[in-house]
Amino acid sequence: MHWKDFRDQSGAPTDGILSKAVVRYTHPTDIRYAGYLVQSNAERINDQFIYYPSKRRVVRVNLRNEAVHGTDFSFEDVVPRELEGARYERRGDAVFGGIPVYVVELVPREKAGSEYSKVWVYVDQQRFVPLRTRYWDAAGVEIKELAADPASLREFDGVWIPMQVTMRHLLLETWTKLVVTRFVANPELGESVFDLSRLESH
Repeated sequence: MHWKDFRDQSGAPTDGILSKAVVRYTHPTDIRYAGYLVQSNAERINDQFIYYPSKRRVVRVNLRNEAVHGTDFSFEDVVPRELEGARYERRGDAVFGGIPVYVVELVPREKAGSEYSKVWVYVDQQRFVPLRTRYWDAAGVEIKELAADPASLREFDGVWIPMQVTMRHLLLETWTKLVVTRFVANPELGESVFDLSRLESH
């Protein structure tokens, strides 16, 4: 995965674009070379594209409610959220795994095209990293919970990142573990990295 902020030095979006994220798969073999591109826009619905290696073409899609290749993660869970995509309200502080946390409720704005009606994020009060995230669907039912392993936290350029998280689907009673094996903070990424044509290159 590559992610880049397209805001200028004043924080304004460039050509209406807030950020872009591109994900490419290398394993297993049945999804090798598959990938997708998500462009987060400031004033309109985000642009989303998938490359299907079997069809050898890029298709514009709506990734809402789409699971990531049979896992308990949806595409929305994987691509970083933009602050502009939700309204925020602080709830009562709590403790998670013995660690004091701030609790913040996110209510996605319509332009975000979210599959969730609300999300609660439990943020470590000292390291400001989300340790727990709870998700409610459009019907107001709590359906998923994401939990970070506090022992896996690592610091990159002053920002703490959980290297291991587990997503649990509360209705299906399934779970998926995501392990980050390599993380590079603030790499030099040219705009060509996010060209649609790059999705098709092997």
